[in-house]
Amino acid sequence: MFFPTDKNQTMLRRLFGKGALALLSSISAGVAAVCFIQNTAANAAPTKTTGNQKSAHESLKAEQPDAFHEIHHHIVHRRFKLAAERARVLAVKGHPKAQTVLGMLYQTGLGVEKDMKVAIYWLEKAAGHGLREAESYLGHLYAEGKYIEKDLDKAEHWLLKAAQHGERNAQLRLGLLYMDETWAKRDVRHAEIWLREAALQGSEEAKKELDKIPVVKAMEKRTQESARTYSTGLYSIKDSWAGYGEIIKSVNAASAATSGP
Repeated sequence: MFFPTDKNQTMLRRLFGKGALALLSSISAGVAAVCFIQNTAANAAPTKTTGNQKSAHESLKAEQPDAFHEIHHHIVHRRFKLAAERARVLAVKGHPKAQTVLGMLYQTGLGVEKDMKVAIYWLEKAAGHGLREAESYLGHLYAEGKYIEKDLDKAEHWLLKAAQHGERNAQLRLGLLYMDETWAKRDVRHAEIWLREAALQGSEEAKKELDKIPVVKAMEKRTQESARTYSTGLYSIKDSWAGYGEIIKSVNAASAATSGP
């Protein structure tokens, strides 16, 4: 930018006269003011994230592994201590699936010291969130009486919740429970209801058990309307836990290998 010095002013005065010199000085002063304002605004304005920067940030976020997926990975590869450590972090934050896994690990003593009280605590926490797998798992524990004292009333409580949420194994186990002749709440009609629902979801065992009920000769076919009603939500079915079966399989296999014959 041109600012007239004393030497330049003398030369300009000779060439253009005093009027031109005054005009040029005014223009220079105006330009300087505009530049000052622009620089100030640029420094004061917040930094905007460019499209490339935003894309890079999103990519970095997408590359970060899901916390629970890491737990699943550790269990499948039998790194139970690491799985328990990661599950505990999520469990205390209220993550139902992590609470379920942590309960399983305390039940079997994989990666942690076996403690059924702690196991039930975490499983009930998960079931309290309405996670049907946790509800079903608790129901089976109480029905079998292998790890904790057998309690068919508590088994019914948790199996019924899971069955109402559409958990097929819970529906089957609940149907069998209602057929138990040693139980005071034996109810063949309720047994038939839940065995039918399990059979509708493809349980072959449920179909065989239905044939054993005197009133039921065979499993009749449902109408298309009934099947459609079920598929669109006869129950308040929760989102399915896609990797649950794989976790159960890994935990059971490791537990069996630890306990021995």
